Amino acid sequence: MSWSRLEQGALLVSGFNRRDAVDEAKVTDMLDGYADDLRPRVEGKSPVTCARMLTDDLASRLGYAGSQSSFYDVANIQFSDVVSIRRGVPVTLTLLYALVARRAGLDVAGVAIPDHFLLRVKGARPVLIDPYHEGRQVTKADCLRYLRNAGYSLHTTSYLEDVHDRQILDCLLRNLLRVYGYQEDHELCSVLESARQALMRN
Repeated sequence: MSWSRLEQGALLVSGFNRRDAVDEAKVTDMLDGYADDLRPRVEGKSPVTCARMLTDDLASRLGYAGSQSSFYDVANIQFSDVVSIRRGVPVTLTLLYALVARRAGLDVAGVAIPDHFLLRVKGARPVLIDPYHEGRQVTKADCLRYLRNAGYSLHTTSYLEDVHDRQILDCLLRNLLRVYGYQEDHELCSVLESARQALMRN
């Protein structure tokens, strides 16, 4: 899935169950601007340098960071809102980083460790960064420690593998399912579950 299709999917999800229309042009313009600033500075650079510049721009300069409010707040999940308010949950911030990075010419992929989301900047020496925690770089040892402390089995390396872009969108939908499930809105949950099944079949 190209970055444009991933973005289209994220914006489509952003329009779910809201009264106002998503200003897709505004979101696209903002991401284009971020990438235009970044592109000339990362060309030909190592993954470590590219990751640092990406983080310096999005976290340090622009202020994108993990939301300290409830994970049941839809604004932290709807991608179009996250771009504007500059706060979000792990998957929406990883999505933001990925879309800016790909526009700037970087090869990146999401990494869906349990209950969290990271971004891998690929290259000769790939780098993992944590957009939710202001883009800090994390190591395999950091990830294994997190998994061990959270009670997950360490007998598989699949937790640290790249995920397909469809799985990023699926995570967005599952986050919304959690919110509307908490609200006991069974009708909306049924619609979201149908959307998930259709997404993963394609």
